[in-house]
Amino acid sequence: MELTKRVRTHRSLVLLAVVLALGLVGALARTVLSSQEATQRAVESISGVYLRGLSDQAATQVASDVDDRFRLAERVGASLAALDEPTMEDAQSLLSAEEEAGEYAYLAFHTDDGRRVTSDAVSPVPADRGQQADGASQGRQVALRGSAVVFSCPIDPVTCDGVTITSIMAVCDAAQVSEAHGADLVDGWSHSSMVDADGTCVACGEESSLRVGANAFEVLGGSSSTDGSVAEAVRDGMACGEPRLVTVSTGSGRTYLYLRPIGDSGRYLLTGMPSDLVDASIASLSGVLLGNAIVMGGAVAVAVGACFLVYARFVRRNTRLLAEEKNRAEVAFEQAQRASLAKSEFLSRMSHEIRTPMNGIMGMTSIALDRIGDDEKVRECLEKVTVASRHLMALINDILDMSKIESGRIEIRCEPFDFPTFARALDAVFAAQAAERGIDFRMDVDPGMPPRLVGDALRLNQVVYNLLGNALKFTPAGGRVSLRIERIDDAHAPSGPARGCPRDEGTEPVWVRFEVSDTGRGIKREHFERIFSSFDQGDDETGRSFGGTGLGLAISRRFVEMMGGRIRLESEVGLGSTFTVEVPLAEEAEGSKAPAGPLPAPAARCEGGRGKSGYDFSGARILVAEDNDLNREIAVELLSMAGARVDEARTGAEAVRLFEESPEDLYDLVLMDVQMPEMDGYEATRAIRSLSRADAARVPILAMTANAFSEDERRSRESGMDGHLSKPLDIGRVYATIDGFLKRPPAGGARG
Repeated sequence: MELTKRVRTHRSLVLLAVVLALGLVGALARTVLSSQEATQRAVESISGVYLRGLSDQAATQVASDVDDRFRLAERVGASLAALDEPTMEDAQSLLSAEEEAGEYAYLAFHTDDGRRVTSDAVSPVPADRGQQADGASQGRQVALRGSAVVFSCPIDPVTCDGVTITSIMAVCDAAQVSEAHGADLVDGWSHSSMVDADGTCVACGEESSLRVGANAFEVLGGSSSTDGSVAEAVRDGMACGEPRLVTVSTGSGRTYLYLRPIGDSGRYLLTGMPSDLVDASIASLSGVLLGNAIVMGGAVAVAVGACFLVYARFVRRNTRLLAEEKNRAEVAFEQAQRASLAKSEFLSRMSHEIRTPMNGIMGMTSIALDRIGDDEKVRECLEKVTVASRHLMALINDILDMSKIESGRIEIRCEPFDFPTFARALDAVFAAQAAERGIDFRMDVDPGMPPRLVGDALRLNQVVYNLLGNALKFTPAGGRVSLRIERIDDAHAPSGPARGCPRDEGTEPVWVRFEVSDTGRGIKREHFERIFSSFDQGDDETGRSFGGTGLGLAISRRFVEMMGGRIRLESEVGLGSTFTVEVPLAEEAEGSKAPAGPLPAPAARCEGGRGKSGYDFSGARILVAEDNDLNREIAVELLSMAGARVDEARTGAEAVRLFEESPEDLYDLVLMDVQMPEMDGYEATRAIRSLSRADAARVPILAMTANAFSEDERRSRESGMDGHLSKPLDIGRVYATIDGFLKRPPAGGARG
C-alpha cells in the first residue's frame, strides 16, 4: 500500500514537471513572436521619433551658431559704443581689426543718413542694397548673396563725427556657414540643410544633395525617382510652419526627410537620413530584446526547476515529518492509554484504600454504640476509629499534595529551623513505631552538622517521613531500618549551581545527605524508575499486599527536585533498599531566630497528642466562630472538657459583634472558621483587628479550617490570624497549640 502511494506521488510530480515545461516553452514562443511584431511596428514609429530628435539637435546647433554670429556682430557695435567720443576713423579701425580676426569676410556699419562705413571708406549704400539695410534696422536678417551669407542686425545708436550709426552688416562665405551648419549627426549618415521659405538653400553639408543657392523644391521635384508629392508635402509644411516627415525613394534606397522651422527666423532645417540606419538600430534593439527574452526564459526555467526540486524535497521532508508525527502520536496515544489505565487502577486501589478505613470507622462506631456501658470495649473501638481516621487522612493528604504539585501551587519556603530539634523529632516518632513492629531502628547524625539551617523544614520532614514510613512498612519484624544524616564536604558536593535557598554572597550551600536503609523485601531493578511515578507502586503484588496510594515516593521526588536536590535508589531483591536524598540548604544568618519547639510531624503521619491529659484551660474564655453545627459542637465540647468557657458564633459577622460588645480582655482566644456566611473568617479577623480597643490587636485568633495547604496558612496570617489549625482536627495538636497561646503573658489586662 505504501509503495503504491509512493509510485502515485512520483507520477504526479513527473506530470507536474512536464506541464510546467510545456507551459514555459509556449510562453517563450509567444514572447518571441509578439516581440517580432512589436519590433516591426516600432521601426515605423521610432524612425520618426528618432529623426525628429536628430533634427531638433541640428536645429538647436544651427540656431545657436546663427545666434553666436549675430552676437559677435552686435559685440562689434558695443565695442564702438564703449569708446569715448568715437569718430568715423575709430569705427573704420575697429572694422579693420575684426576683419583681420577672420570671423567675417566683410564688415560694415550703416548710418541713419543712408551711408555705409567700411574699413577703408565711407560711401552711400548702393541702390540694390538699400532695402537690405533698411530691413536690418528693423531686426536681425540673414540673406544669401551669391556665395556669401549676409547677417544684418540693429545696434545701439552711436554718434561719430555728427553721424549716427544704427546697424551693422557681417558677410561670411557660404561654405564656411555650411561647414558649421551641415555637420554630420550620426556617423556621417545624417545631413542637415538650412533653407529659406522659398526653398533656397542657405547652408548645407558636403554630402547633402542640396547645394548652397539651390532650390529644395526644384531638387525634390526634378528627381526622376522622387514622388512629386514629396515636394508638395515639404512646401505645404513650410507654408503652415509645421514639422513634416516624408519618405524619399531613390535608386539607392529610401531616405527619411524631416522638415522643421528654425525659431521665428522664417527659415527651415531639412534633415535627411537613410532608412537603413534606423532599421538597423531597431533591428539591433530587437535582437537585444530577443536575446533578453531567451535569457529571461532560461532564468525562469532554472527558477521553475529549482522550485520544483525544492518542492519535491519539501514533499519528501513533509512525508517524513508526517510519519514521525504519526509515530509520536501513536506513542503519545499509548502513553495516554497507559496513564489512563494507571489512573483507573489507582482509582480502584483508592476505592479499596478509602473503603478499608471507612469500614473500620463505621464498624467500630456501630460496635461502640451497641456496647454503651462497656467502657473498655467502647474505648477499644474508639481507639481503632482514631487509627482508621488517621489512615484515611493520610490518603487524602497524599492525593491533595500531588494535585497541588501538578498544578504548580506549592512553593518551597526558606525559613530558619533548629536542626537538632528536627533530628530529635524524627528519632522520637520512628523509634517508637519501629519498637511496636519489632524492628531495630537506628539513627546516626553527623556531629559536623550546623545547628541552625535555612530551608523548608516541613517539606524536608515530609520527604524523610515518607522514606522511613515505607522502610518500616516493607521491613518484616526482626529487620533493621537506619537513618543517617551527614553534611557532604565540598570536595564531594554535587557540582553546578545550587537552586536552594538564597545565601549570603560568597558563601557555599550546605549540602545535606539523608540516607534511609532497610533490610526489607527490596525492589526489582526494572521498577526503579516506576516507583517514582504517580499512581505506581512498581508491581501489582506490592499494591495488593501492602496497600497505599502509590503517591508517596512521587511526592517526595518532586519536593526534593523543587528544593534543588536529588534522590537515588539502590536495592537488591530480598536484601533491602537504600534511598539517598541530597539537598542544598543554607546556614542561618546571624541575628535570625529558629523555632524554639520541636517541629511537628506532617498531620497525616501524626501519632496523636496527649489528649486532654496535662491540659487545663480553666478560667479561659474562648470565642468559637463556626457555621457547621456538628463542627461547632465538637470544638465546644473539646474546649469545655479542658475547663474553658466557650461562647459560640454562627457567622463571621456575629463573631465580630460578640467581640465588639464584650468587655475589654474578656476573650483570651478566638477560634475562627474561614468559610462562613455573611462574613468569612478572613474578613471577620480584619474587622476585629481594626476595632478601636486595646485587646483587638493582641487577642490570639486561630484559623480553624479545612483549607490545609501552606498558602492557606499564609493567607490566614496575612489577614491577621496568629495560627492555623487544619480540619479534621488533631486533638492533641489543637490542645498543644491553644495551650501555647494561653500561656503567653497578655499584653495588658487580665483574663476575664
